[in-house]
Amino acid sequence: MKKLLTLALVTLMALSATAQNTFQGRMERQSRADRTEAINKQATSMAKDLKLKKENKDMFIALFLEWQGARFNAINPQGGDQEAEEATATVDYKEMTDKVAKDLVTKNFERQEKQLAVDKEFYNKFLDILTPVQAAQVMLETRGVEVPSSAMGAGMMRRMAGGMGGG
Repeated sequence: MKKLLTLALVTLMALSATAQNTFQGRMERQSRADRTEAINKQATSMAKDLKLKKENKDMFIALFLEWQGARFNAINPQGGDQEAEEATATVDYKEMTDKVAKDLVTKNFERQEKQLAVDKEFYNKFLDILTPVQAAQVMLETRGVEVPSSAMGAGMMRRMAGGMGGG
């Protein structure tokens, strides 16, 4: 009876672990699909805002998706979400040691440097299909940089406003 109970308990634990791994795998695939869909929507919206012609629009969307994938892969070489979660994890600074703080900042700098290298590479690729102003808009807006309207010029403002005012 004791052996049977032990065997049942071990089997239950194994099934639970398998179910947990399957669930985590499904969630990772789902989050990857959600991320891809969101990036695709962002690229499509930007292509519309940039008023790209059909052939450039398709090339832009493909390049944008490739760029975002490269940025993600730069900080997640294994393809999982672990490093991305570490990068955005809430940190308890009150309980943090000096060594952990230094390591945290160093890791963050490394992630930023990897993504910057990817951004530089793709900026040049964007210049093959976009004007420098359009490429600047894509690179800066995607990275969350707010650019004063005077810095982008009147032509850019007309495009952003939907072409109002001629030009």
